[in-house]
Amino acid sequence: MDQLKKIRNTPVSELMAKDVVSIDGSKMVSEALALMKKNGVTAIVVNPRNEEDTYGIVTEADILKKVVDPGEETYTDLWNTPVYYIMTKPCIMVNPGMRVKYALRMMGRQKIRRLLVVDGNRLVGLLDEGHVLAAVQALPVNKDVAL
Repeated sequence: MDQLKKIRNTPVSELMAKDVVSIDGSKMVSEALALMKKNGVTAIVVNPRNEEDTYGIVTEADILKKVVDPGEETYTDLWNTPVYYIMTKPCIMVNPGMRVKYALRMMGRQKIRRLLVVDGNRLVGLLDEGHVLAAVQALPVNKDVAL
């Protein structure tokens, strides 16, 4: 139990992915999909256009819902649709020192799986629910607990 408490109180900077894959919003969805496959990620950060702009994100869910099966909302050429048409923006951002338990609560309340981690206006990482789960899975197994 103390180990879980330690994870809950860990700064997000210790669990986040530091090598964040990013793309410009003017690039095509097909390029974003290729980047996801090449890097083995399920989300790509969309860079701000300028200093007054903010980050966006394109996730596997965005591509499935808005490209693969867009329902009534269709574009002429889905694979050549710019990323900015399907991205989620603005992203919810947290600072590197935020404790994991608060980050998880924020994700739960907002019904999202990822948070961008920024230091000032500089992107320093991305925290995914999977990062937290991996930390929990890495804990030593209590041999007294029947599975």
